[in-house]
Amino acid sequence: MTRTGCWAVSAILMVALVGLTGCKDLPPGDDASSPSTTPRPTPSRTEDARAGSVSIDVNEQVLLDIGEYNQSIGDAWGVIDSTDPNVADADMHIASVGDAPGGPSEMGIVVTGKEAGETTLTIQYCYRAEVVADCDQGETPTDPIEVTITVE
Repeated sequence: MTRTGCWAVSAILMVALVGLTGCKDLPPGDDASSPSTTPRPTPSRTEDARAGSVSIDVNEQVLLDIGEYNQSIGDAWGVIDSTDPNVADADMHIASVGDAPGGPSEMGIVVTGKEAGETTLTIQYCYRAEVVADCDQGETPTDPIEVTITVE
């Protein structure tokens, strides 16, 4: 076989291999070409997560800003406790800052009021570890953030 022929066969095999493994485990309709059916949160305002307390209305979404961190080096934040999960939902929000790969991200928690009441969220920082209460925090331990959410 000629050198050109070897390259052609190699290229065809690589394309076939990528085609077989690239989407093997995706559920139907869950690929990059399918539009998401889940709407992205649109918070009505942004509050500092370290404010101590925030009041929101039922069905209102507020972004609790944690700050800029870098996921690519292992920075991670998450909610590890909610005293009353029936009062509000809390979902992690991460948005890249700039176009540089490996750059910082704005991290926050999107809180959605579910029913009138009060809950306290505990937000934990972890370094290169799953976000849990007793995770590794690297060289600079960071106290958890506690914020009371009042839903009216």
